Amino acid sequence: MGGLKRLFFIVFGFIVSSGVLAERYMVAEDSFGGFSAEPAEPAKQEKVRTSDPDVTTPQENISTQPLVKKNVGTMPDDQVEKAADRKIDNKKLSIFERTYLESERKAKEAVLESIAKEGAASSGYDATEVNPVNFVDGDELVKTGGREEDEKAPYFITIDASGNLQNTFYDPVLVSEALEKQRNTKIEYTQARVYERTDQREDENLNLPESADPIAAQLLNSGNKELELYFDAFSKRCCSMLPNIIVPTIEMGRSQAFKISDDDLYYRFSEGDSRFLLFGLPSEMGQDYPLRIRTFIRSFKKKSIEHGVFFPQIITLDSEKRPLRILTGPLLKYQSETWTTHGYLEGVFQINRSEEKDERYVLINTTNDVLRQTSTIESEEPIEIAHMSVGSFEIEAIVED
Repeated sequence: MGGLKRLFFIVFGFIVSSGVLAERYMVAEDSFGGFSAEPAEPAKQEKVRTSDPDVTTPQENISTQPLVKKNVGTMPDDQVEKAADRKIDNKKLSIFERTYLESERKAKEAVLESIAKEGAASSGYDATEVNPVNFVDGDELVKTGGREEDEKAPYFITIDASGNLQNTFYDPVLVSEALEKQRNTKIEYTQARVYERTDQREDENLNLPESADPIAAQLLNSGNKELELYFDAFSKRCCSMLPNIIVPTIEMGRSQAFKISDDDLYYRFSEGDSRFLLFGLPSEMGQDYPLRIRTFIRSFKKKSIEHGVFFPQIITLDSEKRPLRILTGPLLKYQSETWTTHGYLEGVFQINRSEEKDERYVLINTTNDVLRQTSTIESEEPIEIAHMSVGSFEIEAIVED
């Protein structure tokens, strides 16, 4: 009887232990770092009696022929994507992975659908393209929309040249006004004193009413004579006698860079010796258009000058290079330097394309009086800018909307 009990416990223990050994698990890690454990399905293998010499083992059935890789590259794109989806479906994903893949798939479908609607012209599609009307320049924002630090105020983060982060708080109302000003494409022309060619004879005075004050009439006529004398004196030396140099022509709507350096020769104008820049204007436009001139503020270390600029006098010429208008002392607008460009003085002048004027060339020079002067920028720390005989420019004939 005791032997039967021992036999029963041995059989029972064998059954229990075999059941425990059969319950095996597989642990897997998903892409988010989580772990999951699932019961492992036992491999279905055909029982083979190795003692039977007539039955071969699985190792003996392995072919010695080289494997042939199927060429999946010829498979259509949609089939490749479906095969990839089936492969993903076969792998059990977490809810986060499934949500991410689904959103990625929908975004891809939306982009492809947008491209398909555009047709053949969709080859120029740029997913990074933004509408600049909805954004304001950071430098402009600091000047017009900045405000004191406030925990409730919105801000943007900038990184300086040393990699330091800086929070700049701003006022949404002022930003909106800056954007509206940015969208306003109305051109504001630069004021300057203008000398120009007139058809009036030198012995003629201005046509004033008989009741005009004699002293006022004398002052006005003397001012008119001054303009004529300045223009005539300049015209006698310019510009038919200028050195025979290559004259570049600027293109409409495209800014171009120019430079006056120490290698350029002086020319003796009526107001003194000056280096100069001469360029042609676009002739395809049948109407007046704005011309923007930027003269950059640079440092001249050899001359111990921190801020220097070529302060321009602008002369428009006809097709024979004869002066039409002389613009002196322009009230140029100051733009401080940024990470990408030097500071500069900017002026916008209207080019006259009428039959009477038909301005075809522009000459930029300076005068002895200007070289003896300086410009002062009024700010928290006033900047004094020396007037130089050399400098660099950016010039553009603006295309108006």
